[in-house]
Amino acid sequence: MRNRKTDPFLLEIFKNAFDTIADEMTLTIVRTAYS
Repeated sequence: MRNRKTDPFLLEIFKNAFDTIADEMTLTIVRTAYS
């Protein structure tokens, strides 16, 4: 394994990106369920 330091800035960007993706998936599932 490499010993790399985690960049908190990039970590926050990826965290927000995955949160947004999860929210979009939830909205799509809810819309599909009601149509």
